[in-house]
Amino acid sequence: MNKEALQEFYQKNKIIIFPVLVAISSLILIVLIIYPQISGLINTNSTLLQVKQKSGFLEVKAQELQSLDEVQLQKDLGVALNALPSNQDYLEVINIIQGLLNQNAFSLQTLQFGQGDNTAGKPSFIVKMEISGPKSALNQLLTSMESTYRPMRLASIETNSPKQGSSTINATVAVNVFYSPLPTTLGSVEAPLPILSDRDQELVTTLAKSVSLVAVGNVSVSVLRGKTDPFE
Repeated sequence: MNKEALQEFYQKNKIIIFPVLVAISSLILIVLIIYPQISGLINTNSTLLQVKQKSGFLEVKAQELQSLDEVQLQKDLGVALNALPSNQDYLEVINIIQGLLNQNAFSLQTLQFGQGDNTAGKPSFIVKMEISGPKSALNQLLTSMESTYRPMRLASIETNSPKQGSSTINATVAVNVFYSPLPTTLGSVEAPLPILSDRDQELVTTLAKSVSLVAVGNVSVSVLRGKTDPFE
């Protein structure tokens, strides 16, 4: 098609060609320039709104943190860690057991530590002890062990009497002692601030009355370590 033919074609169809070219140019302008600008503006507004919401949430959380009694929280944390330590804390367990044995007129012959049964998802270690004392006080001793502020559960017990009709009993007792490792993460900043419920606060108050820090003294017991299974 030569130049004259193109000019003739344009003159005959310019009323159609011009709007088509304008439409195509407008479409290209919208796709390449206007739409990206509008899309970016929408995303920026959405991000700004999220930032404002997060900022408002953090301000409320900061006010809640400022209203907390730091001294009381430290006391409550101390009570909780005494009742359920983050590690095994064998020495405290020895002192607790020694105190309970003394209260019930029992003597401790040997004491062994071993790996507890953690299949239930609750970390624990096992304490096996050989004791002797009045037969009439054995049940009270076992009840006291399971009632102490430190979570303990009776695992097994074997008993025998030195002689028939004796009021004294020898026993081999094993108890599981539980502990709870501290969390490795503090949680999301955006997570709501955990607050102690009334029930939780009652539990802490009860534990605070029960927990008594035992002074470390000389404990004349034979402590055997290193066995993974104390019943071998």
